[in-house]
Amino acid sequence: ADVVAFKGPHINHLTPRTLNIDSVQSAMPKYGITPKAVIEGPPTRKHPILLRQTSFKALNEPVRFADQQNGAQGSHTARFGEIEQRGAAVTQKGRELYDQLLNAARADLGEAPAEHNASTYTQLMNKHFEQFPDTLEQLFKNDLVYFNYLPTSQGLAKAGSFAAQTSLETLIENGDVSLSPI
Repeated sequence: ADVVAFKGPHINHLTPRTLNIDSVQSAMPKYGITPKAVIEGPPTRKHPILLRQTSFKALNEPVRFADQQNGAQGSHTARFGEIEQRGAAVTQKGRELYDQLLNAARADLGEAPAEHNASTYTQLMNKHFEQFPDTLEQLFKNDLVYFNYLPTSQGLAKAGSFAAQTSLETLIENGDVSLSPI
């Protein structure tokens, strides 16, 4: 319908990235934009995981279709925007925990998240996701997120002096290696 209903090029579906999707969600109404009822994905965290996404509702635009008679007016709702915030990639264990907590929150809600229960859904997600660690160290120790491991200046200064059996966990605990979520 989008291709045949409008003359000329235009944006149909735009997906910008943001670093703070909660801020975007709360700001949209201030600009006359109606957001989705809830942000999809994990709740707000100190260290974001996976993908969080929201969107603004499609514009309801009047169009006249070729088969309409007697001045009847049709409408078209295709142009909308999604906004996303990307978090750390989770391991298989992290995904299993995520799915378990998401399913528990949805089961407690008892219906699909929508405008009338958005606040309750957010509270349930926050409650259940307290079980998903939110420090880099705990995410690492529980093998929930993939990381890049970077030597610190302290670690570089000690290069060559580590025992061959020094574990990655020990290097992190001692501040010789830092964690950078992927």
